Amino acid sequence: MTVSTMGFLVPPAPWTAAIAGVASKAIILVHGDGAAISIVGARRNMDSRAFCLDAGFPEMAKAASEAGATASWDGKTLRSGSAVADAGSALAWDPRDRLAAGAAPAGLGTAIKATRAALMEARAAGRTKEGIHGDGPFAAGFRRLRAEAGFPASIVGFGPGSTPAGDDWLAGYLCGKDLVAGGPGRGARDLRAEIGRRLDRTTPAGRALLAGAMAGAPPEYIVELALAAASTERTEGRVHETVLAALGHGATSGEDAIAGFVEALAERLADGTVTALL
Repeated sequence: MTVSTMGFLVPPAPWTAAIAGVASKAIILVHGDGAAISIVGARRNMDSRAFCLDAGFPEMAKAASEAGATASWDGKTLRSGSAVADAGSALAWDPRDRLAAGAAPAGLGTAIKATRAALMEARAAGRTKEGIHGDGPFAAGFRRLRAEAGFPASIVGFGPGSTPAGDDWLAGYLCGKDLVAGGPGRGARDLRAEIGRRLDRTTPAGRALLAGAMAGAPPEYIVELALAAASTERTEGRVHETVLAALGHGATSGEDAIAGFVEALAERLADGTVTALL
């Protein structure tokens, strides 16, 4: 098996990391820096601290499931038990060039409408879960934090999930802020700094997610949502497709990230810069 793609924030070799979990889409490692690293079997599941295998993910997952298994990276090969993946020809995964153009302000209203329409369709079909939405305890907690000083940095580590729902929301929000600011890392710079001071409040997976988002490189499914929102061609259909695909990530990760992303776009519309209707 080979590593086809490698996130640009994967820590430099050599290192050995404990296997924290094995799921159908990803193997989760915990690096010594306290943040997670993922091994995935599909590019659509890539992020800035992930390896993507072009084949052999089931074999790697089986090896990683063995009791006491660890994974190691020496700069050329990724190993877990008996599974070895060569990375000699791996490409770097860094979506910032794709995100650099930003979005035309006049199209933001259309993107928000299309996103909301897709979410309503998914909810009607029972494809979403409550998370920090609806009337449950996490939703009530989210509303309380929103009303207090320090929001949204205060939601680092908040809510359910291996990547807490608050972190998912922030990843989408930062991506949206970058989109309307004209490129990765340009939006919400004070918020980025505040998030960085609160990373000890979240999980290893949350730290990895936020590290990428703060660098202007959210996970691939959020990247695709941003590119769809910025597109001037068939925006409604493309946004619809990417929203439905995003909802397949985690229990509520996709919906939470979408909520943060849409809020960032809506704030731009609400500041008087754009007059498009929501």
